[in-house]
Amino acid sequence: MSDSFSKIVAILISVILMFIIPISITRERQNEYKQTYVLSETMYLVDNIRNTGVLSKEMYNIYVNKITGMINNSRIEIVSSDMEYKDFVFLNDIIDGFKNNEKYEFARFDYIKIIVYENDKPIAYYGGSVK
Repeated sequence: MSDSFSKIVAILISVILMFIIPISITRERQNEYKQTYVLSETMYLVDNIRNTGVLSKEMYNIYVNKITGMINNSRIEIVSSDMEYKDFVFLNDIIDGFKNNEKYEFARFDYIKIIVYENDKPIAYYGGSVK
């Protein structure tokens, strides 16, 4: 009786070691890859905006498609602030600017930051001043 019990326990331990632990490790790696991808795309967009001073509707749509393709429950927050007057421009204002002329122009030295949330938890954050 005890011999069969020890075999069952050994089988259960081997199943845990062979299947469940590698699956959890793989899930963690996928989360790291996802965060790295989202951060690199966010850095690319912010650096592009910082260098040109412009966020076009096409640039924004490409970025959103890349992020939502990777993260299902994502929320993107774009905030721009003027260094002199501390005025803040939020994503909705930027999107409203797209309706008029297909691009939103930032002033020199405006600070822009983009935060990407997954299930209301920030996973990527990047910002900088427009050159």
